Amino acid sequence: MPTTPAFYLAPLLALAAALPAQITYVDADASVNTTFADGSAFAPVLASTAVDNLWQQRPFANNGSILSSNDAGTGAEDCAMLRTRVSGLIPGLPHVLYGYQWSTQNDTAQWRLRMLVDTQQPIGPLPLWHTKGTGTPMSTPLPFDAYTSPVTNLGLQYDALGMETTGHFTTPVLVREGNRCLYEIPLGIFVPNAAGELDVYIDDDPQTGNFYRNWYDGIGYVLAPLQLGAGCGTPAPQIEFTGEPVMLRNFSIALNGATANAPAILTFGLKSNTWNGLPLPLPLASFGFAGCFLNVNAQITVLASTNAAGSAGQTFNLSGVTSIDLDWQWGVLDATGGVSMTPGLSSTIHQ
Repeated sequence: MPTTPAFYLAPLLALAAALPAQITYVDADASVNTTFADGSAFAPVLASTAVDNLWQQRPFANNGSILSSNDAGTGAEDCAMLRTRVSGLIPGLPHVLYGYQWSTQNDTAQWRLRMLVDTQQPIGPLPLWHTKGTGTPMSTPLPFDAYTSPVTNLGLQYDALGMETTGHFTTPVLVREGNRCLYEIPLGIFVPNAAGELDVYIDDDPQTGNFYRNWYDGIGYVLAPLQLGAGCGTPAPQIEFTGEPVMLRNFSIALNGATANAPAILTFGLKSNTWNGLPLPLPLASFGFAGCFLNVNAQITVLASTNAAGSAGQTFNLSGVTSIDLDWQWGVLDATGGVSMTPGLSSTIHQ
C-alpha cells in the first residue's frame, strides 16, 4: 500500500487539538484480577528469587508489584500459567488489547513472556514475546531512550519518577525504572463478552539463568476503530484497517470487495457531525447517487485505483504529531458512471 507521510495531513493537524490519552492500563493484581489459568486463587511468593517454580511478586514496576519468574542466576523455573481478567469493557464493541512486560538495558539479556487472549484456558505453549535478540514476535520498547532493539521504541517521554508523560495512557504509568524499560505487546483486537470481560493468559519461558527473566506487569486496552453509517452499491465495498492507530506505527485503510480496476477515492477528515455546515450522514441523491451517503467530514481526498481483486489501500504514519480523531470513507466509480461507497470508519490515532 502507498504510504502517506504526516506532512500530507498538515491542514488537519493545524486544526486538531490534543486528545486525552487513550490506552487504559490495568495492573495485574492477585487480589483483584489475576488467578491461575483455571480461575483458582493465585498467591505469589513475596520478594523471593528462589528456583521454586512459583511466580514471585517483587517490589518493582507499576504499583511496586511485578510478577516475575526465572530471576535466579542458576536453574530454570517453570511456573504455572496465569489469567488476568480485564473488566469494564463495552460489550459488543471491539477493543485493542496490549500486554506489558519489562526488560533490562543489559545488551545480552533477553527477557521474555508468553501471552494469549482466549475464551478458555489454552492448551500448549502460548506465543512467546521477546524484548531483544533475534526471536519473534518482538514487543515494543516504550521509552525514548530504551536500549536498541529490532523494534523501534515508541519514543515516550517520562518524568523524574519514570512516569510516562507523552499521553500514551489514560493514567500515569511507569515506563522507566533504574536500568529497566516497559515493553508493549500488541495482543490483537477482541470483542468482550456480555459482562464486558476479556481473559488474557500469561506464562513464563523456562530458561537457565536470569538473563531470561519473565517480568509481567499488566494489560492495556482501547476501543478499536468503529464503522460509521452504511455503504452503498453493487458490489458493496467494505472499509477495513490493519495495524494500530498509534503514532510511530503504520495504520492502513483498506478497500475490499469493490469493482475491479476502477478509480477509487479515499476521503477523510477530523471527526465531526457536519461537512461544510451540512449534517452527516449526508444523502448524495441530489448528486445523482441515490442510496449513498457521505458519512465523514471530507476534508482531504487521496486518489487511488482498485486492483484486479477489487482492492486498494493507503498507509499512514503520523510520527511526531499530536493525537488526532480521523474518520475515513472510500468511494469507487464504475465504467457506467455509477458510484459505490463503503461505510465510514472512525479512528482515534494517539500517542
